[in-house]
Amino acid sequence: MNETLDLAYMGNGQPFPDVTSYLNNGNPTLCSPSSPYELPMMQTKDSMVDVDLYNRFIHSAINLFRGLRFYKNYKAYLMEMGLDHCQVLHNIDSNMATLEMNHCILTIFDITVMIIEHFLNTYGYVSVPHVVAELRFAHANNLVPIVMMSKTVHQLYHNADNFYTHPNQVFGKWTELFKRYYNGITPDICTKVLYYIRTAYEEGDSVDDGILEVAEEIKNWSEKTYASYISTLPAQSPYCF
Repeated sequence: MNETLDLAYMGNGQPFPDVTSYLNNGNPTLCSPSSPYELPMMQTKDSMVDVDLYNRFIHSAINLFRGLRFYKNYKAYLMEMGLDHCQVLHNIDSNMATLEMNHCILTIFDITVMIIEHFLNTYGYVSVPHVVAELRFAHANNLVPIVMMSKTVHQLYHNADNFYTHPNQVFGKWTELFKRYYNGITPDICTKVLYYIRTAYEEGDSVDDGILEVAEEIKNWSEKTYASYISTLPAQSPYCF
């Protein structure tokens, strides 16, 4: 059911020229006689078929989240929690080098995709404010895997494809992240996490903390939602679990 058209207003209280808004089945939507396209607030699986739109949506949510005062203060919060030294070179602290916060195991892009996919697969729609709120929740509740690194190590991390951070170096209850957004574990994300977990066990000296259990759950959740949790890979591949 479509509801009455209203004028769309700018921040100064003046209406946008030739732009109106209405509720399209409860979805706030902007439209204009000057444009062949409408702009809905809520995105659905159908609208997200457009890869360019999906990519812009992801980056819009990430940029808004990074602009929050909460995120700008997040590094200071982590340092207060004891992450005041490089977790790779343990003898380097914040007085000796610039420390930088790094999302590991999954990038912030991966986490954002998982949140979006969880909303789409669970509720059928998602908006940028939804995603930003969930990114804030996940970080505030320490569900995101984070490693504090010196600037030099951080540069090496992004320039070396095989750079590995041990689970004991990772801050955050990251296994809980997958339990919260279980409907958004895409095959790519599942593959990346299983590879990391397998590598961790090959390296040894790791506290389990339910990692093996969550590995099996991740496979099941991904297979249930996407009908496949992983591409066909040779048996000797470290991705096989």
